[in-house]
Amino acid sequence: MKHMMISMVIVILMIMFLSSCVNIIKLPPQHWHQEYLSTKDIGTWFDILSTLEGIPYKWGGQNPEEGFDCSGLIVYLYHQIGVEWFVYRGYLVNDANSEALYLYNSSPTTFDRLQHGDLIFFDMDGDDHIDHVAIFDRIKDDNIWIWDATTNPDGVEINAVSHRTLHDMWDKNPFFAKPLKVVY
Repeated sequence: MKHMMISMVIVILMIMFLSSCVNIIKLPPQHWHQEYLSTKDIGTWFDILSTLEGIPYKWGGQNPEEGFDCSGLIVYLYHQIGVEWFVYRGYLVNDANSEALYLYNSSPTTFDRLQHGDLIFFDMDGDDHIDHVAIFDRIKDDNIWIWDATTNPDGVEINAVSHRTLHDMWDKNPFFAKPLKVVY
């Protein structure tokens, strides 16, 4: 009888613990769709980018404390405008690499239609996989200005979030897209 009481107390404690975990685990929304980022969203991105310049590059990094990689920078910017979820193969996930950002979280456009805040994706080695993503800023004096987090573009050691000119773009197999956000 004593063992049965102890077992029941353990079961009750486990149920209480598991039910409290449900509040910790954030489940994706059931009803959602995607929309283009608003002008305000893009403005917020650029306001934030100016504060991140020089933060060190870190592969897999997604915040200013640890550093950023190219997709981590984009994910961080999405989070700053309240976007928590990304699409991956029809499901919602809470992270996205550069390829998932291109395939599922953006809408293709062309170079001549690029606008402030659009994304430029690169298949650097021509293997049909997206390797890098940058945020298009503007064209000034025939130079394409971007924001990204990278290590060594064009043979110049950067290893940080930077606002820079993009060189030899067409040699890097670029794809152009408008960012989309999940709305529920």
